[in-house]
Amino acid sequence: MLRGPWVMGDVFTICDPYLFTLAQWLEGDGVDPSRFPKVSDHRNRMSERATVRKAIAQEIRLGHTGPSRPALPAIISRSRTVA
Repeated sequence: MLRGPWVMGDVFTICDPYLFTLAQWLEGDGVDPSRFPKVSDHRNRMSERATVRKAIAQEIRLGHTGPSRPALPAIISRSRTVA
């Protein structure tokens, strides 16, 4: 994984915005992003894209500044009770 500037290498694919979204949740889930330097580099690279900056600005303008999903422990807890 991440053998180039993007998830799949030299070509930007749908995997890149997906990883960016997940990487945005790291700190909120108590994960130190410095443990994953390639993911942090990817997140920084994605943050430089005009479309990403525009989307984030719109989220901030609308007041959606945090993750819009339950915290990871809540998801794990629910999956254990369902199984």
